[in-house]
Amino acid sequence: MGGMGFTSAVDIREPAWIGTWALVAGLMRQLHAPFRDLDVSKAPGSDFDELRAAHDRLKKEHGEITATWKEWDDKTKAEYFDLVGGTTGRPPDVEVSPNLSRVIFTSDSFRLTFATLLDSTSQRIPSMQYEPFATTTKHTLLGDDSSHGNLYAKRSTCHRISPLSVALAIGSAIAAGTLAYAVLPIVSSSVLMASPTVGEEQDMRAKRVRLPPDDLLSADSTPQMCPPRGPWPQPPGCPGSDKDSVFLSPEAAMAAAAAAAKAAQEGKSPKEVQQAATEAAEEAAGRKSLLLSAAEVKLDAARSQIGGGGLPPQRFVVDGVTPSSHQMLRGDCYVFAGSGILEDSYRRYGVERGWFDGSKYMRLSRQALGIAYMEACKQDPISYCPSDEIKAGNTVQISWGNTTEGRDGGDEKLFAVLSDLAVLPEKVCPYQSVPSSETDWRCDGLADARKRNPLRFKVKSWKTHFARDDIKRTLVEDGRPLSLGLGEVKAFYYAPCDAGRGCDEKTADCAPCPLERVYRGVSCCVAIDRPCVNMRGEWFHQPHEPLVQAGGHAINIVGFNDHFRTNAGYEGGWIVRNTWEDGVGVSHGMRARGSHSAAYFMQDVGELEEAQACPNPHSPRSWMPCKDADECLSPMTAMSAESTRKVLRLECVDNGAALPEGACESGDNYYLQNISGFGASGLYTACFLRVPSSAAATSRCYPPVPLDDLPMIFGPADEELERVGVNDPELCGFNFIPFNTYEALQSRFGDVIATSYDIEWTESSYAARRAPGYDYSLVQASTKPLQAVPKYAPSRYRANGL
Repeated sequence: MGGMGFTSAVDIREPAWIGTWALVAGLMRQLHAPFRDLDVSKAPGSDFDELRAAHDRLKKEHGEITATWKEWDDKTKAEYFDLVGGTTGRPPDVEVSPNLSRVIFTSDSFRLTFATLLDSTSQRIPSMQYEPFATTTKHTLLGDDSSHGNLYAKRSTCHRISPLSVALAIGSAIAAGTLAYAVLPIVSSSVLMASPTVGEEQDMRAKRVRLPPDDLLSADSTPQMCPPRGPWPQPPGCPGSDKDSVFLSPEAAMAAAAAAAKAAQEGKSPKEVQQAATEAAEEAAGRKSLLLSAAEVKLDAARSQIGGGGLPPQRFVVDGVTPSSHQMLRGDCYVFAGSGILEDSYRRYGVERGWFDGSKYMRLSRQALGIAYMEACKQDPISYCPSDEIKAGNTVQISWGNTTEGRDGGDEKLFAVLSDLAVLPEKVCPYQSVPSSETDWRCDGLADARKRNPLRFKVKSWKTHFARDDIKRTLVEDGRPLSLGLGEVKAFYYAPCDAGRGCDEKTADCAPCPLERVYRGVSCCVAIDRPCVNMRGEWFHQPHEPLVQAGGHAINIVGFNDHFRTNAGYEGGWIVRNTWEDGVGVSHGMRARGSHSAAYFMQDVGELEEAQACPNPHSPRSWMPCKDADECLSPMTAMSAESTRKVLRLECVDNGAALPEGACESGDNYYLQNISGFGASGLYTACFLRVPSSAAATSRCYPPVPLDDLPMIFGPADEELERVGVNDPELCGFNFIPFNTYEALQSRFGDVIATSYDIEWTESSYAARRAPGYDYSLVQASTKPLQAVPKYAPSRYRANGL
């Protein structure tokens, strides 16, 4: 069926294709009687004289070996099979000729070369015609290659093969009941995965996955092939390929092959045969994943490592994690934590079954979910529901279902225990950023949208987790985020009481100063408490200070990294999806907030790449220092700030939250000169250069403050903020909680709870499986592409200027 046009390239060095062709090779051997009884263990191997003699005899009898396979008798086929397949003494599962021109798939019972496999497809189904391998490419048997001492087929072009013939062979094997016998000796030594990176290759070698020897991985002489076009994207280099390699799952491949064989035997046209295979693959995807992406293969490898009794990987993040969202000034973090789990499960469940595009996600409405919570809690209140106390005469009663806030908020697991909970896409109505008894219930058009809402889910089970290794194992094995409820604590700092801080020892509430050299001669310190999260999105605690709880929070754990080190010096922790908006302004007890991408905490991207997505312009860590006016105003400094996406020019904020008002002058330009640590407790002194428009530049250094107090004094100028940009909400919003901090909170308060969920969605919840009576317009309008952190590229400039 070469006329169907399925020709292009696949790198057969990829274990995915080695495993696939090995499977087909086994099936082919089971189907062909002459091969079934062939004793290849006695093949000539590397005996040069015997191979050369066999070659000469075949050439004399048949001329150049370009005849089609079906023209040869069984004896000639067997001799040719011995000739090109008879290498011996190599590893037993996959053999590669020295220049990668031949790959031999073997088990304990047989060896079969790639060339023989392709040639032998010409007689599998007599009613079908195929373009055999031998008529497409001429084989030149090089018997005088003394450097390797054997004969092998050398190919000068990429080869054409009928993919349908392979599918028919598999389908016939299924029909003949030979599948299990053919597959068992091969699948045990084959792993379906994408072409590995260096790190992944090391992981695979650690798990004893067989790979071609390093010295054989030359790319200049590898024959290449492509699979048929169908409902699956193509591997790199093939027509229709995209940047993410994906492969047909074994279950879907078997189903497609069986359907193709049946359709061919019924005399269907090639187009009808392909359509039958496509539909069978899609149907099989409802039982198991249709596509295996590179990330999913990596997840499978991690799961295999744990399942084999090994330790979890040292860093991991769930594939396709959906973006963060912001709860603004409301205390409904539990709504966001629950909707994050549901949102992620909707995408994951649909992708696994071929019902949803894996490059996208569908945003759920937090506003509608909050209303659904209030309605359910009003009708059937449980302890997970938010509640308030109200006075009725001389008694105090609990009020349920009248707020999403409540005195203590709600529980992030609430969605898992409420039945028939209505969830809707984000576009049904906007989220109300400020809490009130009126706005909490506001969602115009909600009643009409519910009538034709296709979204239906069911929580089949949920389980709580407490130990670090249990949470890691669950993340890796399930490949899904977990919800997390935990307490927030205050961080305490002790700053010297001095006039620069507006502090008078005679009237101040003095506390003992830390016993550090920088406090020598200081008799009075004032205590400052701040949230335990810095503007890098890193949580922390102070081991030698009391843990004072400031509130509670609900978020999602999406991964971990054992080696990421925080500003506070903690190594290893959880990557979490938070719900706080970045920037400045009073919110959640913090005056300034920042975050990063999950890829940053995974250490998959560096500072330059991360600045393209999450520049955190209000954080002092993102400000470009310069020592004097000449350097601060230099074009070279401006170019450096532009290329690294750093803030250069600052303006006075002076809101009195960090130091008394009057710390700077509005309207003047400021530049950061330096920041220095003060002691070991997290205080810093900073010096800034003031460059007024009509006077000489002056420098001023400020008393020690927590680093994230500096945005209360200075901030990026408007044009700097426009140039640098703000954090991308589609990528940023992730935090890092060190294991030490997590376990300190758990030990102290005992209410740090991680929960995993097994959630299923109805097929009609997806627009690709639309059912009558439902309106999918909101689903489609709320579906967005998943983003990736942009790659860094050097800036370009005009000659002789910026």
